[in-house]
Amino acid sequence: MMTYSRTMLGILVVTYSLLYFHEILTDDKNQKNPLRDATFWVVTALFFFYLCSTLTISLWNYLVINKAYFGNVLMKIYAFILYSMYIAGFLLHKNYLRLEKPL
Repeated sequence: MMTYSRTMLGILVVTYSLLYFHEILTDDKNQKNPLRDATFWVVTALFFFYLCSTLTISLWNYLVINKAYFGNVLMKIYAFILYSMYIAGFLLHKNYLRLEKPL
């Protein structure tokens, strides 16, 4: 099930997402609303998905309660949240270049 490579991928994606969030918070020139940017939503979705799924995969054997396994249900919930945030990002995205320079 490629747990080592998936865990490493999760750690890298979460680390790069945190660097992106740090850049947004510390950038003085960034005046636009990040909630209207598709990149923000995609990075946020990847951050939460890989953070939660990496923890779920790491604790895979402990997610059995009364011989019922909850790992697959959790992964489906994470995937639903991931794709919902993708859709929100593309629906809320505003093209700032188009708004600043009229034709």
